Amino acid sequence: MATSRTPSPPVTDSSSSGVSSGKSSVEVPPPDIGFVPHGNLLPVQLHSTNNPRLRIRVQLESILLSKAVLTTRRLLQTTVQFKATQQGQASSTQPSTSSAQGTSSYPAFFFGPAPLPDPTTGELPTSVLARINPELNAERDTIPSLVDRILDPPHYLFNEDRTRVTLDITWAIGVIGVEHFESDCYNQRRFLRPESAFRRHAIRYGLPRVIHDWLCNEPEEETIELNVDQLRNTGRG
Repeated sequence: MATSRTPSPPVTDSSSSGVSSGKSSVEVPPPDIGFVPHGNLLPVQLHSTNNPRLRIRVQLESILLSKAVLTTRRLLQTTVQFKATQQGQASSTQPSTSSAQGTSSYPAFFFGPAPLPDPTTGELPTSVLARINPELNAERDTIPSLVDRILDPPHYLFNEDRTRVTLDITWAIGVIGVEHFESDCYNQRRFLRPESAFRRHAIRYGLPRVIHDWLCNEPEEETIELNVDQLRNTGRG
C-alpha cells in the first residue's frame, strides 16, 4: 500500500512577496574577528542593518578607533611618568647650600662664570696690565721702570752658574709692550718702532747699547746671549 506524502509549503521571502516585516528571514552572522571594542563604539544602526559588508566595515572602524584611543592613553601615561622622573632627578641634584644662600636654585652641575683674575698678582705683560688698570700700572710703564725690568730677567734665562744670560725677543716684548714693536716684512722678526719712546729714551735711562741695538733688529736674531756684567745699569747709580 503506497503512502502518500504531503508536499511541504515552499519557503518564500517576505521581501519578494511585498510583505515588509522589517527583518529578513535569513540572518547572515557577522564574522568572528576575536575582538570586542571597548565601550559602546558601534553605531546603533549596526544592530538593525542586514548588509554584511556594512557590518564588517563598521566593526573594523571600531577596532581601529579603539586601538587609536588605547595608543593615545599609553602615550599620555608615558609622558606623565617621564616628566615626573625628570622633576625628581632635578630636585635631587640641587646643592644642599641653596637654602642657606637664599637665592641659589641651580643644579649641582652649574658652576657659574669664572672669577676674573686679579691684575695685581702674577707677572703679566705690561701692555695687558695697562689695559686692565692704567692708573695702577702707570709707574710700571715709565721708561726707567721698563729699563730696570729688562736688566733684571727671570732666573730661567740664566745658565746654571748664572754667569751668562740669554734674552728672548718674545720675553722683551712682554716686558716693554707690544705697542712699541713692529715686524720685519722679510724675516718677520719684531723690533722697536722708530717712533717708540722706549727706543728714543731707553739709553738715557741706562739700557746698555748692545741690548738697545738688538731690540732695534741689530742683530736680527730672536735671542741674544750676554755676560751678566753687561746687564749693569750704566745710566743711574
